[in-house]
Amino acid sequence: MSCRCGERRVALKGIARAIGRADARTAAQGAQTIARTLNRDAQDLAARLTRRRT
Repeated sequence: MSCRCGERRVALKGIARAIGRADARTAAQGAQTIARTLNRDAQDLAARLTRRRT
């Protein structure tokens, strides 16, 4: 499982800047990026755990 921490860090910085500018759309896009990377990590982990069981 590869860590997508760097991608999340960039998204968090973008969210912080967007909130400072009161830019809800950009903040929402950053939150979606974080959600996608967390979902990919969860899927990768589930696949790894499934392979270990067999």
